Amino acid sequence: PAHPSEEDPMMPYLEMLPTYEELAEFHPTLWSDSYLVEQLGRHTPAAVLVRSFRDMMDSEYDALCAASKQFAANVPREDYLAARINVMSRSFGPGPPSPSEEDVDRYGSLDEELAAYQETAGIDLTLGCRAMSPILDTWDSHPHPNAEWNYDAESRAFVVWAASNDAGGGGIPPHHDVLVSYGRYSDAFLLAKFGYVNGDGTSHTEAYVNAHHGLLDVGLMQQFSYLSWSGQDTTDALDNQAKELVHYLTFDDGYGECIRPPGSESNNPEGWALKQLKFRMLQKIANQRDRWVMQVSPRRGKDQGPGFSSAVQSPPAAPPVFDMRKMRFDVSKLVATCRLITLTNEDYEGNAQSVLADALNGGEEFAASFVVEKQTDALEYRAASCIGRLVDMMLRRYPSSVAKDLALLSNRSGSNGAAEASSRNLQYGSKEWYAAHVRLGEMQSLEVLGGSMMQHARRLRNGLGTPSASSKNPALIVRRKP
Repeated sequence: PAHPSEEDPMMPYLEMLPTYEELAEFHPTLWSDSYLVEQLGRHTPAAVLVRSFRDMMDSEYDALCAASKQFAANVPREDYLAARINVMSRSFGPGPPSPSEEDVDRYGSLDEELAAYQETAGIDLTLGCRAMSPILDTWDSHPHPNAEWNYDAESRAFVVWAASNDAGGGGIPPHHDVLVSYGRYSDAFLLAKFGYVNGDGTSHTEAYVNAHHGLLDVGLMQQFSYLSWSGQDTTDALDNQAKELVHYLTFDDGYGECIRPPGSESNNPEGWALKQLKFRMLQKIANQRDRWVMQVSPRRGKDQGPGFSSAVQSPPAAPPVFDMRKMRFDVSKLVATCRLITLTNEDYEGNAQSVLADALNGGEEFAASFVVEKQTDALEYRAASCIGRLVDMMLRRYPSSVAKDLALLSNRSGSNGAAEASSRNLQYGSKEWYAAHVRLGEMQSLEVLGGSMMQHARRLRNGLGTPSASSKNPALIVRRKP
């Protein structure tokens, strides 16, 4: 028989794609668990996202093997993972099929073809398709690209052109790489999906405060969610999560004494009843990402364009930091979550129990959308302090610190940064370099969130009286430990 490359014109392109062994050298979904913890920490947002992509691919392979004995016998897991990572990191979205792409002779009408995919494979291509595009997929990505692209359905081709700049001009300077944009992603997402980050602070970062529980919605939308993962029963997952949620309510902020349950010489039955309602409400919002995750604007803006080549580090070589004068973030949803956690019977003019009970009895959709609005400065103080406490817990998950990684990435003299960078093989563009930038961005975002919230808490407390007087006020008690 003829060589496969003679039968399929795409074979030369497929043969040039990275193999499993080559991908394992840099793509984080193929790192060992111990190495992932070493580089990104345990249960940090980036580490969780990497594991989510890994679980997604493994569950796909297992499902295909269960559906087809022939697939299981002929496709090793490593081959599938290599193909899936290449498609995941190199494909582009041309949108849903258009009438101009209809092939009646081979597949029937477009509507019939789409219906067949939906019926036999459960795939809805009206939501969009993915396409491998030689040449286009060899160009790197940057939030401020020098080239743009789209898919032309009529010609069935991807079209690429030089991007215009703010001054109205265009063109790509000589000796510069062609850079497109893969989308508006966080550094953690870029690393988990594509296996790289730019490292110049031009992508947004995120701050997570889900210090006591894991989010079953990992932000991959219809691609993957632990709420419908075949690797774990959904009921078991929610039951395990409920046990984690209890920890948010063990601090009993706003009360002079910790609240004990009935049957153990309960000292505050009304407080215990409210705690039960708060727990039920936490269950409603446990997997709403905007209640636990805050997006932070990029550390560097449009003035930091891409360098001339992604293969060579270009100025500024110093790692990015936040300019507090230009920072933008919306903390309102996180504050609302922490108001719920620190709510007491004194809030809502003494009607906190009835307010939560009415919200929970108002139907699933109403309960899930309910937020605790601002009540008193005392509640605002407790909520801000609660965020600070959760931030501290999240920061302890990392294998490094902001100061250490700034020194590591800048190789500053006098701080042992250069020696440590050398010992950790921290070369530009290495997987260690990528990981260091991702965890730096996450830790910086947490420090900014925690610092701003604790500063706000101090202002509120000062406005509520002198420290000696306010320390006697139960409404201003915020505990560091359960």
